[in-house]
Amino acid sequence: MSHFRRWTAGVVSRVDWLVTRVENHEALADSTLLDMRRALARAQARMARVERDGEALRREEASRRADVERWRERARTEEDQERALECLHRARIASVRAEELGRQLAEHERFETRQREDIRRQRERLDELLRRRNRMRTRASRARAASALHEHGGVELDDVFERWEESLCEKEVDLGPAHDEPEAPDPFEAHYVAEEERAELERELSDLREERS
Repeated sequence: MSHFRRWTAGVVSRVDWLVTRVENHEALADSTLLDMRRALARAQARMARVERDGEALRREEASRRADVERWRERARTEEDQERALECLHRARIASVRAEELGRQLAEHERFETRQREDIRRQRERLDELLRRRNRMRTRASRARAASALHEHGGVELDDVFERWEESLCEKEVDLGPAHDEPEAPDPFEAHYVAEEERAELERELSDLREERS
């Protein structure tokens, strides 16, 4: 774990120095961050094994302490003197082993805590660098867009649009206004229109006569 910490610290400390000497900054950042991700993944895998070892120690310690109680209970209920003494002897052996496992477990748990904290700091550092990389990507994209607009757009493109509009205006003047040919009347439809108009007039006339009466 300490090797991982020294390695990542060394990589990060060299990034700023290297970035000024490499043309493709984004590729360098991506490569370095990928290496850090892989190293962190390996550290997390090793941490998982350490945690499994801790669980095994806890189970073994609990088992030995249970043995102590079991052998002491057997000694208490055993009527044969020699057998009872042997039970107490085995209880002592289990107690010594349990105490030894307890010390090992305490040391292991301290180790776990240190390594877990170290991995947490490395993950936070990696997240910070990823966020910084994303911000730099955004700035680079904006800079490229602004550069492209300056090189290929800007005043020159405004001039192109103005000349284009002038050309279209000239062509529109040359063509003159468009005159659509009038559509020929439809006799069949005209018959219905005339009838509808006559019916509307008759209704209006009927309304007028009712008002006078």
